[in-house]
Amino acid sequence: MDTAKLTSKSQITIPREVREKLRLDRGDRIAFEPTADGRFIVAKDAPIRKSDGAARKRLSKTSPVKPMDMAAVISRTVQDDDLRIRQGK
Repeated sequence: MDTAKLTSKSQITIPREVREKLRLDRGDRIAFEPTADGRFIVAKDAPIRKSDGAARKRLSKTSPVKPMDMAAVISRTVQDDDLRIRQGK
C-alpha cells in the first residue's frame, strides 16, 4: 500500500505509482468518494463537459427529449465515464 504524508499546508504528494495508474498530470482534479466503512475511493475527476458532450451525442440520435429522459441519459453517461476512468481506458 502506498502512503503520503500531509504537510503543514494540508497538501500531499501522490506517490508516482499511484499517479501513473490514475494517469494524473499537473492540474488534473482528483475526486474523493467516501465509502460506508469510512474509507475513500480516489479517482481522476472527469470534466463535466466530456460527459455533457457524450450525452448530447446520445440525445441527438433520438426524437425530441423530455427533461426526465435527458436526466437519465446524462446519468448513464456519467456512470459510463466513471467506469471507463476507473478501468483506466
